[in-house]
Amino acid sequence: MMEALQFDFMQHALRAGILVSFAAGFIGSLIVVNRMVFLAG
Repeated sequence: MMEALQFDFMQHALRAGILVSFAAGFIGSLIVVNRMVFLAG
């Protein structure tokens, strides 16, 4: 795993993945709390 992080694009991909996971968790929580299930598909 650490060898892969030597590459610049892998560092960017990891940061983007972490950011997307936090955003998806936050938006998913809002959808459930506000009972907007129709937005989830």
